[in-house]
Amino acid sequence: MVMTLRPPIPIGERILAFGTAGTRKTSGILDIAAVIPDAKFYVLDNEGQSYARLLHTDYQHVAERGNTYIANIWIDSWVDYVPQIEAWCRGTAKRMVKGGVPGVVAPMPGLNDWLVIDSMTRTWPAVQVWYNMEVFGEDTADHLMALKKASKDDQKEYQKNVAIDNQWDAINPQYFKLYKAIMQWPGHVY
Repeated sequence: MVMTLRPPIPIGERILAFGTAGTRKTSGILDIAAVIPDAKFYVLDNEGQSYARLLHTDYQHVAERGNTYIANIWIDSWVDYVPQIEAWCRGTAKRMVKGGVPGVVAPMPGLNDWLVIDSMTRTWPAVQVWYNMEVFGEDTADHLMALKKASKDDQKEYQKNVAIDNQWDAINPQYFKLYKAIMQWPGHVY
């Protein structure tokens, strides 16, 4: 029996799935895709090939339906990542994998369609690396190590220097660009 789920009001759902490895976060959205056959699922995967693997094994029935599109996007650079998300959310990005088959042109998203970003976890460190590279010319790990060495064993001095260097009034607006891009998505977000 196929069951079709529809929201009672035409406003996109925003679902945050979190948990340790193996808690079925990835398969959770594929379970939703299995019961909403008329929706399209656009998966922006920055963690590897878990969706492609599941679509070829446990979720072949979802892959055969052809309503799941996957793009492997990597967070190599914050300034490159946000425009990629913006393009997907506006429906202007084209290269995705449909049901496990690469190179398919993805259709424009609709109100009943889903955007899946797996995972948001890497975005916060990425914007901090961007900030440190812009301001200090080194990534976060190298900068923190330099601060630690400069303050020797004085933990209070180290904490003070970290607090001074992390200017949240500069980092937070940059990070908000990602959320602003995601809010352009016309449908549901997972």
